[in-house]
Amino acid sequence: MSELNKHILLAMKWLDDEDSVSRSDLKSIQSSTYGSKFASYAHQSAYTGNRASAEISIDNYFTHSGENRQHYINAIEEEKVSSKKESATEGCFKERKSSASKQMNKISDFHLLFLVALSMAIGCVMTSMIVYSKLEDNTIGGYHCQPVTTHSTLEEAKAKVIEYQERVK
Repeated sequence: MSELNKHILLAMKWLDDEDSVSRSDLKSIQSSTYGSKFASYAHQSAYTGNRASAEISIDNYFTHSGENRQHYINAIEEEKVSSKKESATEGCFKERKSSASKQMNKISDFHLLFLVALSMAIGCVMTSMIVYSKLEDNTIGGYHCQPVTTHSTLEEAKAKVIEYQERVK
């Protein structure tokens, strides 16, 4: 099979389904050589949106070139089938990916909540350990504190203060 004329192929594809060919696709190959005036007319007609002129130019192309129209039709059909397979595969992967990402979001939310709760628990335990050890050593911020005691007389209280100060030195 000879190489298909890309201008005729694009014009036929556009006639079959206008949405399958973008305006930029039509414009991108507009400046290249056409191979025949009928290919040029067909391509220009597709570019300008003139269906009737495109059909006539394609018919004239096949009449004068002797090429087999069925080869072009088969090429367009093969492209449709392959693009459907690609889009079906992409859709399947997108569906799996979105399902997986939703599961990851749930897992991530659970892990995040777990980490926050664990951090708070560790913080509470550490704080209570520090406070308890400070009280046990009778120190706060490195300063020794005199324990709270009750005394019946002022002299007894002064004696306890002096005793405590000597013990700290």
